[in-house]
Amino acid sequence: MKVRKFIAVLVFALIIGGIGAKQGWAYMQKSYGGSCAKLDGFPGLLQKMNLLAIGNCPVNKNNKCKNPGGMCTVPSGTGTVTGTCTNTPKLDCQCVAN
Repeated sequence: MKVRKFIAVLVFALIIGGIGAKQGWAYMQKSYGGSCAKLDGFPGLLQKMNLLAIGNCPVNKNNKCKNPGGMCTVPSGTGTVTGTCTNTPKLDCQCVAN
């Protein structure tokens, strides 16, 4: 009986952990995906591993978009997505998909 209870708790914990990880991954992609500048920290590591998309907006020295509102592209799993260069508070310049 103790083994069954342990297995049930383990399966439940894995399901809840998987749901939480999926939500966290979606948040990371929405928040940091399409950045037009090199990121640092954990998002930078994900960017180096090509797990976060990189936008092609031209940026100036302080990582702000040179032409906010201009067209840009972001690679995705199904091809290329077009977007708009936007200065955001979290990421200085980000290509936001239309």
